[in-house]
Amino acid sequence: MLPASPASVARVATLILLYGFLRPSNNATAEIKPDQTPPAGLSLASVFSDHMVLQRQMKVPVWGQARPGEKVSVTFSGQSKSTVAGEDGRWTVKLDELEAKSKPAQLIVSDSKTTVKCTDVLVGEVWLASGQSNMEKQLGPVRHQVPCLDWQEEVAAADYPQIRLLDIPHTQAPAPASSVNCNWVTCSPKNIVVTPSRGVGFSACAYFFGRKLHKELKVPIGLISATRGGTVCES
Repeated sequence: MLPASPASVARVATLILLYGFLRPSNNATAEIKPDQTPPAGLSLASVFSDHMVLQRQMKVPVWGQARPGEKVSVTFSGQSKSTVAGEDGRWTVKLDELEAKSKPAQLIVSDSKTTVKCTDVLVGEVWLASGQSNMEKQLGPVRHQVPCLDWQEEVAAADYPQIRLLDIPHTQAPAPASSVNCNWVTCSPKNIVVTPSRGVGFSACAYFFGRKLHKELKVPIGLISATRGGTVCES
């Protein structure tokens, strides 16, 4: 047998690495059953909170739970949409396309008994930053990691009220979850170093990307960081 060339070995090694990251997990085909517990009352999905940013120039879905058969109304920026919660209590409406809006507004959701309000809501560009440790790496110091270059100056300058951050916490679940404990916050030196959701700093890569967009587009920016080092793509 002829010895393998370095190029062949490299290709095989690459395929092995890719398989390790992309292979389906053992429960990838497991049946996912929705929660059968009837909702106790009106609620919004956890990604809707004070200080959030809604995507401009597209129909924006708003969803949550309510008592089955309950009429739910959603009001925002002069629009009012309504629907009825299904048998499982889930409901969804879509707002008409919105233009960028830097002036804070309220998103109001109500049924016959309850009203839920999200305050300080902006409209602009919303981006999801996801990946492994390179995307997860924080701007400031983290145990066993070297901080970003000039991190102290960068943190001190991270005062952008029109940039909003949503950091998805690390959780474990046997099936895709419909909710997670998280809240939007404004971009500030304090929040860029320690976000309320995870108690660690926000993604440096996402922050620098969002800051560049904000300076060039002159619109509010919403950044969602959903990262976890050393995990397969489907995570």
